[in-house]
Amino acid sequence: MKTILKDMETWMEAKGYKKLDEFRGKLSNKKTNDPFVYKRAQYIDLLLKSESIFKKFPCIDTDICIETR
Repeated sequence: MKTILKDMETWMEAKGYKKLDEFRGKLSNKKTNDPFVYKRAQYIDLLLKSESIFKKFPCIDTDICIETR
């Protein structure tokens, strides 16, 4: 928890935030003017995490799954 808190404080300082409320919900689907901003942000997040996702779930679609056993 200490590491998470320190990293969060470092990130907030680098971005110029002083309180969590200053950025909480900033990419919320309800707060965007463009209806596709939220979906694009979620897509980018998925792409950035795709390697770890496929390591954890290597066979999401059984039609295209290649057995590695």
